[in-house]
Amino acid sequence: MDVSFVDTNLVDLVSYSLVLDIVAPAGTAIVGSRTATINYNKYLICNDFVLTLNEDNFGSERTWEVTNASGTVVESGGPYSDTSAPQQIIETMTLADGCYTFTVNDSFGDGQFDGNTTGNYSLDCLIINVANGEGNWGSSESTEFCVNP
Repeated sequence: MDVSFVDTNLVDLVSYSLVLDIVAPAGTAIVGSRTATINYNKYLICNDFVLTLNEDNFGSERTWEVTNASGTVVESGGPYSDTSAPQQIIETMTLADGCYTFTVNDSFGDGQFDGNTTGNYSLDCLIINVANGEGNWGSSESTEFCVNP
């Protein structure tokens, strides 16, 4: 099945969903769901990223890097300070069009969980999330993504 539509009234920075309810002719079996949901947004050109780290109390264990398709580190950060209360760290970066790998590291090996506090991270460009994680993800976690593919 091919589905195409043109909607010229889309608003910037808003996510939309198209829900298709499939009605088959009598006597036709449908395997799986009768409903398909397609999430979409107005095409965004997005190069300015925000990394949000909601840390456990051991920011000194955290580092991160963004590497390009050739494996060259183009952005990096950390380690951060240890604190007696959770802290939020915000990093900004501009990435050229292309494909990348975001890797977050924890030198202790328990991700963003210190036994009491569960932290998380999110790498976003406007309404587009390209990487996120939470809790004990171990020593490192990597996500591949492309900018303006």
